[in-house]
This record gives sequence, structure tokens and C-alpha cells, in this order.
Amino acid sequence: MIGDNEKNWLSPEEKKVFDRLLNNTKKHLERVLPGEIDRLDWEFFRKFKEPFIIHLFNNPEETINQLMDYEGADILEEADKTKYILYMVLKSFFLNNRRYAERALNSLLSRNWNLFREIVKEFIQLMAKTSTP
Repeated sequence: MIGDNEKNWLSPEEKKVFDRLLNNTKKHLERVLPGEIDRLDWEFFRKFKEPFIIHLFNNPEETINQLMDYEGADILEEADKTKYILYMVLKSFFLNNRRYAERALNSLLSRNWNLFREIVKEFIQLMAKTSTP
């Protein structure tokens, strides 16, 4: 599911885990944010040719900027709805693990994209270890 140009940061096994986590995230968000993710997907497909959640992992900076623009926020510190959406996506992706979700959100809010990727990869590796016999 992750964009072809961004697959190099995950191993084949990690990509499978990532895809499972994305599917679970989408299903969960359809229940907790009904319609919101569909509207964001439409907006991101229109501009970037990929769904909102995938674009968040492929290009977090561009995603946050577009999300703020879409929600009508000027600066991230005052973008409450943007932060809420990001938190719900991350909380769902990290299977309600608050430590990972909050670390990832803080890395996004501080615009530390490398740390964000490291946190995601760390969680994926943890899930890959626990899901294989």
C-alpha cells in the first residue's frame, strides 16, 4: 500500500506488517471518524494521487501542510482539528499504544520527519517480531 517511491525504508516483512496496520487503521477510523477520512482521501487523491493516511507516512510534511490548509488553520499550534485527526490516525495505527502514538505525534508537531519514520519503523519491527512464529 505504501507508495512505490517510499518502499525503500521497510524490508519485505515490514511492508506486510505495515499494510496490515494500515488496513486496521482504516477500519478503525471509519468507526471513530465516519466520513472524515473519506473526505480527506478524496482531497489527497485529487492533489497527490494517494490516500490521506498513506500520504502521511510517505510525506508527513506535505500532509500536515495540506491538512492545515484543508482545515483552514494558519499555524500548527492552533490547528486543534488537525492535531486531533493526526492523533486519531496515529492512535489507530499504533493499536492504541499511547507511548508510540504520542511520540509520533510530538515528532510530527516538532516537524522532525526522521524521528517520525524511526518511531514508525521501530513499532513495525516490534509487531513483525511478535507476529512471526
